[in-house]
Formats: sequence, structure tokens, C-alpha cells
Amino acid sequence: MYRSITLEISLKPFKETTDEYIKEVCERAFEQWKALVRDSEIVKIMLWSADGSELLDYRGDIDAEFEWGYIIGHGNPKGDYPRHLDPEGKALHSTGYLYIENPPKMTYAILKKIVSEFKAAGERILPGKKIMVGTTFDSGPEFAKSEFKYKRHNEICKGNVMGKATMVSAYEKLNGDDVSYAGFPNGIPDQTPFGKFFGRQANVFMKDMGFDYIWFSNGLGFGREPWSATGAVFDGETFFPEKLEEISNDAKAFWELFREECPDFPIETRGTNMSMGIDYSTDGVPLKTIYNTIKDVLPPPNSPWAALDGDFGLEMMGHMSRIAHLATDDYLFRYYVHDPWWANSPWYDRYNSMPHDIYLPMALARVNPEGKVVPPSNLNLLSIDNCWGGMPYDCANEPTPHLRKACKQAPDDVAPVVWVYPFDEYSSATTEQELKEMYSGDWFIRGAINTGLPMTTVVTTTNFVGHDKEMYAASILVSAVPKAGTEYEKTIIEYVKNGGKVIFYGSCVNASESFKDLIGITLCEKGAEGEFEICENGVLRGKIKHNGLICGGEVLEKAKDGYEYISYGDYAGATKKGNCIWLRATVSANYVKGQKLLIPHKADEYFIGESLVREAVTKLGYEIMFECDKGTKLPVLAVHRNNNAFIYSAFLASVTVKTKFKTPFGAPVLDGYDTKLEDGYATYNFPKWEHKECRVFVEQNDGIVKCYEQVPGSVYFRRRVCVSGLKNATVRFFSEENCKDETDIKLNTIRPYSETSDEFEWELIKKDHLTYYEVKNVTGELTFSMPARGLSTVEVEKTVYDESECDQEIIYT
Repeated sequence: MYRSITLEISLKPFKETTDEYIKEVCERAFEQWKALVRDSEIVKIMLWSADGSELLDYRGDIDAEFEWGYIIGHGNPKGDYPRHLDPEGKALHSTGYLYIENPPKMTYAILKKIVSEFKAAGERILPGKKIMVGTTFDSGPEFAKSEFKYKRHNEICKGNVMGKATMVSAYEKLNGDDVSYAGFPNGIPDQTPFGKFFGRQANVFMKDMGFDYIWFSNGLGFGREPWSATGAVFDGETFFPEKLEEISNDAKAFWELFREECPDFPIETRGTNMSMGIDYSTDGVPLKTIYNTIKDVLPPPNSPWAALDGDFGLEMMGHMSRIAHLATDDYLFRYYVHDPWWANSPWYDRYNSMPHDIYLPMALARVNPEGKVVPPSNLNLLSIDNCWGGMPYDCANEPTPHLRKACKQAPDDVAPVVWVYPFDEYSSATTEQELKEMYSGDWFIRGAINTGLPMTTVVTTTNFVGHDKEMYAASILVSAVPKAGTEYEKTIIEYVKNGGKVIFYGSCVNASESFKDLIGITLCEKGAEGEFEICENGVLRGKIKHNGLICGGEVLEKAKDGYEYISYGDYAGATKKGNCIWLRATVSANYVKGQKLLIPHKADEYFIGESLVREAVTKLGYEIMFECDKGTKLPVLAVHRNNNAFIYSAFLASVTVKTKFKTPFGAPVLDGYDTKLEDGYATYNFPKWEHKECRVFVEQNDGIVKCYEQVPGSVYFRRRVCVSGLKNATVRFFSEENCKDETDIKLNTIRPYSETSDEFEWELIKKDHLTYYEVKNVTGELTFSMPARGLSTVEVEKTVYDESECDQEIIYT
């Protein structure tokens, strides 16, 4: 289970501030999430008191009032919300509304009481668990009125993403003032670095209030424009590598100054909505330096923006890029239940009570330096209260089973598709071409996931070099073109030559000769960009638009003789030979000034370059195809490994899409499903979301095959999985980890509970880091029975199985 779970909450539920009312709210917070947190070591409360200005403005007076988050809508509107969208100025982005009539006044003494009562209530209701309470600081204008940020010290607000001068840049310096702050009783000296002031104030404030840690919200410390596709190093037209050193040093200085003034309180972070590579190439964010040199910092989680715009590719790509390299194995998954500010409760209105944004990001995991697959250790819930101060029980009861199941089935082995991420190479980039390549590479992977690439494991190039390559033998690796002369380049070329399956992506302008020889590419003296006809094997597939600025430069590559390739006019867009594929990595999107993200091309106008990654995965054995009308938004898929099974998760923007799978082991038959086999492919018409275990793969040309659970009906067996509809089929079964060497198999047995079977032959296969049963040439129904730990009858009768150890939550006595 998650080691630590954080319940995020605002002050809105505290509609009265009597001791009894405060006690009731605090107890309710723990009681309604008790089923979720019961197995965790640590339970945290993250308190959204205001926007952090209560910390900046703290003057040591415990009885003083402070502005808090009693508003629904915009806390500090600047009148620049487009009038054509809101001519009367009534929208929440134009103004703010009281969440109740006569909201209570808040003092620091009341806040301290709430913090203390949360700790006491947690100890009463969850005895034996460590209870912590954290404070928050937000860089933007949304959550509460702020005189400090928008009147007294607007000079620190250099970000413009929510209006001019609205987002705090942590790297700025404060003008002097004569206000007596708790940490600066004689006022702020002129040109004091924000990090120094913020750190000292935070240290005093948290000690006085009883807080245990602090959360840096909405990109604080991770760039000057944390919500934008541009920044200090990339303005949408030009990359400025000459600015990297200064900007990165400014970022590092903020973190160091904060830590000097606030040395002991842990820091948890929200980060940006982008990725490691995009943040570095646009804003010079030195993520590796922050991770490696700043003490006790929890890395940023998955961005909650997927709930807002459906961009799961950006959420998943960004998350994998930031967890690829960590100082420790701790990282978190954050889930959006309520929003206490903007009149929406995502579980109901954005997700429509569907758990896809639990199962998709929870399918992701990193491989650490020791070769261990590590899922998230922490869970944050934003938030457990809504914007009216309500804490509805249904919004705890409904997502809880999915949050627990996602953790129970979290990744424990490398996935079929693995991203080898150049974290170290990106962290040391210094040239314009390097910045272009990391910017385009991460956006390319965003688009690939959004067009059906089920990639869920990430490993750094550095860690991959040191690993036993056998662990990747059954996987397809997806890698940026390796940096010339590195140990990784040498290792990955050798890996390909030894039979490893790899898809490379990106420009070859700086690639070594040995790598270009591997993928069958030469470079032309003159490149091109713009619109190309894209052809494969002489067949026109449409038009593709390649913008060199966001695609790593112009197309310069040509294919050598003897290599299969996709052409962009006279140039190569892809090559293939054997187990190795190279893609030029065209980002099918436009940069539009003023937009936060790159805007994808419409699939009914242009061929989508990122879809070639899924097609490449198909060519290398994990076949995924979609049947739908042109222009239909494609499913987002995730496939990961757990307990020797393959776990399939999906979200369908349109349920009109038909999905077809075939793998090197056969067609996957998902647990509880009937599938119609067409030319050996398993076909599915999924609902809006799906999350299913798959242990059964069938090689059979046609027919309808069904996989279903059968009652054990025996003291010897804990679980039975049946497969019917077989016709001269080859079946491969991946049994559970603890019994993958001792599963019982029967053909056409007579139920109930018969041990009879037709004759057949089977073999236990152990190769390529996989273990499975192979049964050939069978017709009818197979039953796979997994034993109860291989115990004797007497031992089974004396044993009580803990439900957390069993796939089927059944207790035997």
C-alpha cells in the first residue's frame, strides 16, 4: 500500500471556529478516508489556508487576522479576462464570490488550533500512524487575496500566464520596505532575494503554527513561466543557450537560499505542467541539481491538468521524465477529487465518476540504479473538500476502491514498452541544437502516448548502462538518438546488435557515424521543412507538416539502400532494419503565441507524426491497431506488469473506436472478456475506461474466445482461470508470481470441481525474463488452477490468508 497518503483540504469546511466545530471537521476528514489510509504508515494533512501570503505577511502576532481562501473564483482578478468571453464580468476568472455569507474571520491563533487539532484527531482515529500537517505556498493569483504579491511587492511577479505580472518568480529580488515581519522585524532590506525572505518567514511561521512541512505549488522554483511552452530560454521563436547558465544559477540560488533559512522542514513540490526536457529547454530548470543537492525535497507528481484538458500524454510523459532520475525512491501520485476554488469536483464532473486518471498514471514506474521497478510511494488527494466547504462521503467512498486497487496492482516489473530517458544528457545540454532536440523529443512522446502508445516504464540512460540487459529482453525500448561518444551510445548499439528491440527518435544532425550506420541514415547538405507527402513502400499516406523550430531542426536525413523506410518527399522520415527502427520525430503541432501548450494538428488534415511510434511498436511485435473514422481521437493505453500478469488500462475519448491487439505471445484475452479473434488479433470495443488483468494469450486465427474466473471449490486451489472457445489453439498462461512454477492445468474438465481432463501436452517456458505455461493444439476449454501457496490440506485448513496477499480477496479458514 502507499507508504504515505496526504489529504489536501482548505479552511472552507471550518464555517465556525469554535473548538467543538474544529474538532468535528478534523475528525470527519480522517473518518471518511479511513478505508483508504488504513495500511499506510504516514497520513498527512496539507492545509490550503490561503495562497501562502499568510506566511509572507506573518509578523509574529498570533492574534492577528489574515486573508484566507474564502473565495470561489479568482482571488486577485486584474480585469484582463477576455471580455468577449464574459461581457458582464461575472465568470469565475473575472471575479470572486464568497463561498458562504459572512465567512468567519481567521487569525493565526485559530490556524494554530486547527493544525493542533488535526494532529490530535489523527492520533485518536488512526492510532499508531504518524500524523503530519503541512502548509502551502502558491505562486499565482487564484486562491486568496494577496496584498503582498499584488500591491506591496508585485516586483517578484514576472510570470504572465494568468495576466500580466501575476505569477511569482522565485528567482527575483524584493524591494525594501519597513514592515515588521516575523523573520525581518526591521523590514525587508532592499534587493533581498525572494528565496532568503521566503525561507526565513517559512521557518518562523511553520514553527509557530506547528506545521511539519511545506508544499511549493504551481511551479514555484521550477522556472519563470511554469505553465507555458515558452520561458526565459525559449520565446517561441528562438532558443537562447547563452542564457542557460545565468538562469540555472538563479534557480539553484533560490533553492539554496531557502534551505539556508529553512534548513529542517521537508519540501514537497507541485512542479510544472510540462516535463524535465521542456522545462530545461524553455526555462533552464536544473532539475538534476535540485534533486541531488537540496536536502529533503519530494519530486513533483503527475500534473492534474489532464483532468482539465484531457491531455493524458502530457501528464504521463511529464511524470515519467521527472521520476526517471531521483535522489531516493520516494515519489508521489496526485489525484484530483475536488477543487476547493473553482466550482468543480473532478471525480464527478471532469471524470464523470470514472477512474481512468487513477489507473493510467498509476501504471507508470521507474527503474532505479539497482534495477528494481519502483512505483509511487506516496499518494496526494487534491482535495477532500469542495469549493462550498462540503466534504461529501460519496466522493471518498467511490474512488477509494480504485485507489487501493491501483496500488495493489502497481508495476513490479518492466513493461512491454520502456522509455530510456536521457536525463543526464539533457541536464548538461549547452547548445541550441541540444535544446531543440530535448524540446521536440518530449513533445513527440506526449503525442505518441496520446495516439495509443502504451509506454509505462522509464529508465535513465545512465541506469540502463549499469543494468543486466536480460530484464529488458521481452520489452521494446524507446530512446532518443543517443549522444555521440557516450557510454550509453556504445551500450545501446551493442544491445541492438545482440537482438534487443529499440525504437530511436529524433534528429541525426549530431549523431555519430556508427549510430547512423546502425539505422541506415546519411545526412544531406541541405535540409527542408514544411509540408511533405509521407509515403510508405510507395503508398501515399497523406501530408505531414514539419516545423523545424519545434521538431529538432530541418529534415536532413536520407535512407541508405537496404533499409525499409518511410519517406518525407525526398527525405527519410523513418527507417527499419530487423529489430531496430528510427523515426525522425515530427511533432505534429503548432506553437501559437499566448497558448500554454503546443496545439496538435487535426488528424483529418495532416498525418500525425507521433502515431508512428505505436506503428513501430506494432512492427516489433506488440501490435496495436485502431479502427475508427478519420479524425477520431484515439484511445490512451497503458500496459504494465504486476504479479507476472499484464495489466491493460485504457481511456477512450470516443467509444466508437475498435481496438485490436496481438503480441509475441498471441492475442491477449482480458480477464472477464469475450474477444472476437480476427486474423489472430483480439478485438475489443471498450467502454469509456477499462482496467483489466491479462494472463491469457491465444494463437488462433478466428472464433470467439472467453476468459473468466471460476470458483476454486478445493482446499488445494485458491484461484481458477478458464479459457473457452479454443480451436486448435496455442495458449500461453502467465500464472501468479508465487505459483508460476506449480499451476495445475486441465482441458475440458467436468465441473463442478472435477479433476478430470482430456489429454494434452504443456510446457513451462522460462526465457527472456518471462515465465509462462505453453499449451499447444488444444480445442475446447482450458482451466488453470493456482494453488494455495503449495500447502498441504492440513496446512490450508489452518491458514488464514490476508486479503492484501491475494488477487481474489477471499479469506480461507
